[in-house]
Amino acid sequence: GDSLDYNLLSFKVAPVPAFVRSAPGSMHLLKLAYLQRAAQNEAPGYDICISTYNEMDFHRTGFQYVHHPSYAPRKLLHSYKMIGRRNLLDAIPGLDALYRTIIRIVARASREGLRRNVTVVNSCFIRDFVSAIYAIDARVVYPCAKLGSARLPVKPWEEREFQFISVGRISPDKNYLELVDLYVAIAARFPDAKFVIIGRIEEPTYYEEVCHRIQERRIPVRLLTDISDDTLQVLLQDRKSVV
Repeated sequence: GDSLDYNLLSFKVAPVPAFVRSAPGSMHLLKLAYLQRAAQNEAPGYDICISTYNEMDFHRTGFQYVHHPSYAPRKLLHSYKMIGRRNLLDAIPGLDALYRTIIRIVARASREGLRRNVTVVNSCFIRDFVSAIYAIDARVVYPCAKLGSARLPVKPWEEREFQFISVGRISPDKNYLELVDLYVAIAARFPDAKFVIIGRIEEPTYYEEVCHRIQERRIPVRLLTDISDDTLQVLLQDRKSVV
């Protein structure tokens, strides 16, 4: 919940080959690999190394907060419904394993190096996923929702609405179909409750399934798929219930 004074921070950009830097999203993992190389070069000059995005081998003990493991094979990602669309890496046997081997070589990352860190994860789901990949016993630390700022002061409790808000990628691994059914059960107990789903559409076909489930269950759910951070903050402040 602390605010950092950006005047006290220095930022460095990892050197990445031009063809990788300008590549589309398919090169995302390779970009992260070069970021890891840069972090390893910087690590000896600091007392503590922290990765707040995903797993990272600092070549020393560090702290990693894993949201979506970078090196997980696509076969495992499919089994956990974390990705839905298939591409060339799925179609050609062994290609995904080769690609991820190249990523690990560029990143100079090893299983032992990743396991050396203190590891926390953002949910029980990711904890089980990380355990399946690395046999790491991670601690769950749920992301906070920081409310209130100079532009958006905290809304008094008495002025908030009784509504349930879910924020996350609209993807099968988020179990939104089950969430809609849960909303139906809550609405039966609390007829005045309102419901909101906020997220980026990652799987269009799954998004359509969610919309169909909402219509089928006749539950009034607001679906917001492209909103600003300020709008998100306003919506989060406007609720009395669990997010």
